[in-house]
Amino acid sequence: MDVATVGLALGIFSIALGLVEVFGARFLAGTIAAQGYEPVIRLFGAREIATGLYLLAFPTDPAGVWARVAGDVMDLAALALLLRLHPRHPMIWVNLGLVAGATAIDAWIARWMAGAL
Repeated sequence: MDVATVGLALGIFSIALGLVEVFGARFLAGTIAAQGYEPVIRLFGAREIATGLYLLAFPTDPAGVWARVAGDVMDLAALALLLRLHPRHPMIWVNLGLVAGATAIDAWIARWMAGAL
């Protein structure tokens, strides 16, 4: 698989994920005990969509994937704050694991796209 194909796939995935966050913020907030934080989830979704659009426009530029990594770090920080409020909530832990995994994959892809791997 070439760099452009991976960049385009990540762009499409980012836009899809962002749309889920924008239009499904109430549901997502309910699953992770974040009621009242729907606007934050929508903003995170908008960020994800913007990153996806960048990747569609510039699919071989690793900066787009590094932007995903930065967004993942923001997501991890937000989930960590929720975890302080609800330390035993299983879906927060599940989401932390999923986002941590996505962060590792995104960082690896960004390095690969830059020719570092």
